[in-house]
Formats: sequence, C-alpha cells, structure tokens
Amino acid sequence: MLLNHELAIECTRTNADLYHDLTLNKVMDIHFLLTKQLGIEKSIRKRIVRITGSNNVPPELSYVIEKALTKMCNLINNKENIFEKALIAILLISYIQPFDDGNKRTARLTANAILMVDNCCPLSYRSINPSDYKKSI
Repeated sequence: MLLNHELAIECTRTNADLYHDLTLNKVMDIHFLLTKQLGIEKSIRKRIVRITGSNNVPPELSYVIEKALTKMCNLINNKENIFEKALIAILLISYIQPFDDGNKRTARLTANAILMVDNCCPLSYRSINPSDYKKSI
C-alpha cells in the first residue's frame, strides 16, 4: 500500500498538468495506482456499502455512481478557486464511495493533484487523529 501511494504521488506530481481538467478516467487512474496488487476491484463499485456511524447511504447502482462522479468532475472543472476544487473533490469522492476500497486515499490524492496544478503544496494528514478525520468527512 505504501509503495502504491509513493508511486501515485509521484505520478500525479510529475503529471500535474493532466489534472487541470478532471475526468472520471483520471479519478479511476488515481484509484488504480493506489490499489494496485491489493486485490481491490479496479472499477466502479458494484456492491452496496454502508458507512459505520453515518446516515449517508452512498448510491448503489454502478451507473448512478458513474453519473455522480462525472457530475462531480464537471462541477470541479467549472470552479475557479483551486482550494474550492480540491475541497469538492475530497468531500464528494468520500461521500459517493465509488470504489470497493481506497475511497479516502483516492479522494485525498485527487485533491492534492488538483492543488499541484497551481503549484500549491499538497495536504498532509499525518498529524490528524483518524477518528476526527472520519467524523469531519
């Protein structure tokens, strides 16, 4: 998992210009890099998920999930403020839960890829209490 994370960070950093316009495929590529060789399905989730401690019920059907991610990308692409774009990415990917696993990792790295487009420093969550992070998301 750590090696995948290192690879994904390096790929998004060296190809930051690719994330000027976000697409469904770019989000899926980030997810693929983060979950490579971990036995995690590389496509949009096909099973129902529930989030412990939350009233949020993510979409259940693959085509609804794909449509939600596409709408998210369009929303992000129509925003001017880079920080607003990054915040939308991290919140909506976490909210939609499009993948079987790796959603929070994909959300964080997508947000950081967006920030790096404008040479902004990526966010780090090392000193954040995991429980506090999950509650805030």
